[in-house]
Amino acid sequence: MTNALKKYDESELEIIRDNVAKGATNKELEFFLTVCARRNLDPILKQIYWTPKGVMTSIDGLRLIAYRTRRYRPGKKEHILDEKGNLEKARATVSQLFTYEDGTHEWFEVTEEASLNEYVASTPTWRKMPEVMLKKCAEAQALRRAFPEEMGSLYATEELDQANEESERKPEPPKRAGTDLGGIIDIVMENASLAPLTIGAKYDELASSMKDAPTAKDLKALWHQCEKDKDFNDEQLEGLKAIKEAEKTRLASGE
Repeated sequence: MTNALKKYDESELEIIRDNVAKGATNKELEFFLTVCARRNLDPILKQIYWTPKGVMTSIDGLRLIAYRTRRYRPGKKEHILDEKGNLEKARATVSQLFTYEDGTHEWFEVTEEASLNEYVASTPTWRKMPEVMLKKCAEAQALRRAFPEEMGSLYATEELDQANEESERKPEPPKRAGTDLGGIIDIVMENASLAPLTIGAKYDELASSMKDAPTAKDLKALWHQCEKDKDFNDEQLEGLKAIKEAEKTRLASGE
């Protein structure tokens, strides 16, 4: 067993294989855990992920790397609207402390912008919170430019949602939701197969589908799918159960 693997016991490796590095071969897992060690990020805490397309981080992972330098201060994040009042861009600023040869210090601001049309994807999270997601993309760019040595080649998951979606998209036309028992589940699972999903993204997919369930029968089928999914922890299942109960009341009231 290599040093990268020795850091984790068997139960932790199983968690990583099932949740963070799904489908990775032994060599890919070893490479991934070596990157985790060098970047000092914890895959179990979802600070860093493995995908068939490469290693990605969460925005929290990038922030943590910056924080550890002791040369970082978070800055302002804002959104920019177009002439019609629609979201067009997001801007994020971070501050980096620079030390000169004489030992004096100076803070520099690094600002980056992200355009919606460059990053927007059709995932539930992007549909619900495009402004939040776009700000994360801009912040990731700013963090990389401010700390190139520490973050070179690391990209936040939000930055690659659209790229993954386009490269993984199937040629067949999308299915439409029906009222049959498995209709919505089929769509959720088909959409999930378009790109490697994090557990959070899968949670969002199922939560969104439950909120759109046209009948109690569909809602029950979705909840059954949640119960069978071993990726979700107890807290996530409780959250999905709460959504199920709320939607059950909605359907019963006919709203």
